[in-house]
Amino acid sequence: MATGFVGRTEDIRAVSRLLRSGRLVTLTGPGGVGKTRLSQRVGEDLVDEFPDGVWFVELADLRDPALIAHAVARTLSIHTTAGIDPRSQLINQLTGRTALIILDNCEHLLDGAELFSTELLGRTESVRVLATSRERLRAPGERIWQVRRFATGSEDAVQLFAQRAALDTIDLPQQIKINDICSRLEGLPLAIELAAARWSPNHDLELPGAGDHTLRSAIQWSFDLCSTAEQILWARLAIFSGGFDFQAAEHVCWDGELDRDQIPGLLESLTEKSIVICENQRYRLLDTVRDYGLDQLSVRREHDVLERRHVGYYRRLAEQFEREWFGPSQLWWMSRMREDLANLRSAMDRAFTEPGYQPSERRIPVLLATYWAYGGGMAEGKHWLGQLAEHPETDPEDRAATLAALCRVASMSGDLDTSFPTAARLVELAGTDVNPTLRAHLTTMAGMAYAIGGRFAESGQLLREAAGQLNSLPDPEPQYWTKSAMMLGVQHIIEEKLAEACGIFERAAAYSNQHGETIMLSYVLIQHAKAKLLLGFTEEAATLAADAAHLSLKANDPMQRGMVTEYLALEAVTQGQPARAALLLGTAASIARAYGVTGTNTENLRPESAMLHAEVRAAMKPADFEEAFRTGAMMTSQQAEAYLSGCVQGV
Repeated sequence: MATGFVGRTEDIRAVSRLLRSGRLVTLTGPGGVGKTRLSQRVGEDLVDEFPDGVWFVELADLRDPALIAHAVARTLSIHTTAGIDPRSQLINQLTGRTALIILDNCEHLLDGAELFSTELLGRTESVRVLATSRERLRAPGERIWQVRRFATGSEDAVQLFAQRAALDTIDLPQQIKINDICSRLEGLPLAIELAAARWSPNHDLELPGAGDHTLRSAIQWSFDLCSTAEQILWARLAIFSGGFDFQAAEHVCWDGELDRDQIPGLLESLTEKSIVICENQRYRLLDTVRDYGLDQLSVRREHDVLERRHVGYYRRLAEQFEREWFGPSQLWWMSRMREDLANLRSAMDRAFTEPGYQPSERRIPVLLATYWAYGGGMAEGKHWLGQLAEHPETDPEDRAATLAALCRVASMSGDLDTSFPTAARLVELAGTDVNPTLRAHLTTMAGMAYAIGGRFAESGQLLREAAGQLNSLPDPEPQYWTKSAMMLGVQHIIEEKLAEACGIFERAAAYSNQHGETIMLSYVLIQHAKAKLLLGFTEEAATLAADAAHLSLKANDPMQRGMVTEYLALEAVTQGQPARAALLLGTAASIARAYGVTGTNTENLRPESAMLHAEVRAAMKPADFEEAFRTGAMMTSQQAEAYLSGCVQGV
């Protein structure tokens, strides 16, 4: 169990002063000294000084420095877009903002953390970075604060021990004994916590021998006091990156030596000993404790086998995600993938970089195709999908499906330099001997890329071919059918065949409702609303748009929220409210910026969009338009979402 924060008053004041006078502060010190908790406490104390947020970004589980920007973006709910440098997307979103970003555990990514911090701070004015690391980053303008152990006889050390040992009061003999324990552990907070977890007022603690008071020896002492089964589970839990749940621990850690029925009790026991931390039904190990566990895993010669179990478990989880995504558990699955992203990253990294893995074990990127597209991680998705597509051992049909997923994220994010050539490859692959369901999917994704890119003649031909292919199948894959139908309806809007578009959208919505899914339904509804509005059925259009907006907020899908906001702008200008339309256009720009694009990338999906800005401008004085648009555009993503939510509630 995690303890509350104890003491460090002078440290908090000093670090706060450094952050007020400088823009990059690094907390240094040995493992277990309390750098992470101090950074969090400083962030809590300064939250009122950073109106755009204090953001804590955990880097301990990253192995690739290229993923630092992705991790920061995900923490800030900035959805990265394929084809655009994620650092640039972050900087665009943070320009003009006053925010504090805490980068925790940088020591294994020093060069990457230095590069990221230098570029971020060099291209923004009011962002500050607080880093924790065993070493300094060596970045320009960096201020260093060394976090020290508790001094001998420190009240803070005694208070921490008492808190962890659940002592309500301490008499003088106990205080003397606790002071002696803390002194022998050289005032190292984590070592004190581990010792306190073993406290008994009637028995002396057998601490590490004199002259050997390092954190590692304290952790080893705690390890030695564990039962054999506890030691085995501790070592095996170290294979996880970030948090994990009970089911993951059970599936990865049990075998003939460690019975599955033992794991619940062992987890509880390790939690009571402060080896494992339990928060919101998920577990994690502190970094230093995890490092020791990994060492023990190697001593036991189980590292390779546990890695394979870990990859296997998360591949099966990704397979289940793909099977069940288009259904009533869709939003739960999206949340689950976000929670387990660190473990999924580790599994993908191992499968791509370490020898002996089979092609089936490298399939996680393509299994997460809908997560990359609708979970806001399109740039990271492009990173992993590209690795799978280019791997020489990738199965041909897996490579085709991977290219389809890559084409989707590229086209949805407006990366035409990637989407057009990839679409051409999909057309070629669709003409080869692939299974009929995959052929239809490849054709749909190619058609989508051309539609978004404005190549409407090609998109029309491909989308009609895909619809015909799927409708000829006795049992078409539900997700593929719905995506194909929605895109064909969009093509009909482009061709001004509005009645036909409405019919397609009605069938697609019914299909989504039948399966209980949310995300694709929201896209179908907003396109249906556009068609209805263009036909003059304003009340029906408003109802459809409101339903789409409610679903987009429920699904936490910023791209769809941007589309809903633009629809509301179109609706406002048709109702003679140009000032509201201009404000909504600015709000859409703010949402697009949070999503990682500099403007809307969906304009080609609505024929009148190219004229919308001009129409609103023509209905207002130029200065009035600029003021209203700027008001919306300067909103933070949270403000923009709150404004959109208010608009939706008013419908």
